[in-house]
Amino acid sequence: LITEKHLLANSFVFLAGGFETTATSLAFLLYELAKNQEEQEKVYKELKRIQRLKEELAYEDIQELKRLDMVISECLRMYPPLVLFTTRVCTQDITLMGEFFPAGVNVLVPTWNIHHDPELWPEPSQFNPERFGEGEAKHLHHPAAYLPFGMGPRECIGRRFALLELKIAVCKILAKYRIVPCIETEDPVKLVVPSVVLNPAQGIITQV
Repeated sequence: LITEKHLLANSFVFLAGGFETTATSLAFLLYELAKNQEEQEKVYKELKRIQRLKEELAYEDIQELKRLDMVISECLRMYPPLVLFTTRVCTQDITLMGEFFPAGVNVLVPTWNIHHDPELWPEPSQFNPERFGEGEAKHLHHPAAYLPFGMGPRECIGRRFALLELKIAVCKILAKYRIVPCIETEDPVKLVVPSVVLNPAQGIITQV
């Protein structure tokens, strides 16, 4: 039996998990591309190189946009959509890294703090897509140091779809426009968490 409570809970998940997270991630992505024109140019050239071969990008073509992958990964590191929402319950007593966690305790994973820890990510406030390059840099960080979608068997079920949405949106925008900062573009942008999703406090304002 589906109750009104179930309907409300699932509606909230659809909106918060399937809409707001992707929308805010796209806003932060365009913000960083506006601030970092050299990165925007690299993504644009990569896109045009593939577009010269085909009129319409297929799914396989979008997966070839490696520079865009790096830019999106770095943006999700700097602005993880869910900063205080990832929790797990211990099913048994366990000691990890010298800390004891009793069974039944609720563990909150501090995604923002992990993504901005200078021991894990040198100069964490600097936008640097090279952290996710194909070379040595990609393998320097611990797998659990990057958690925009969580990890393990219960990571975000919409991960692949969300990334595809972001890639398609960026491709459509950059194919026709250059995003640049304007006098109203904040630097750094002020952040708030009004519900569970990280948001720009005053929105993102750029110019095309």
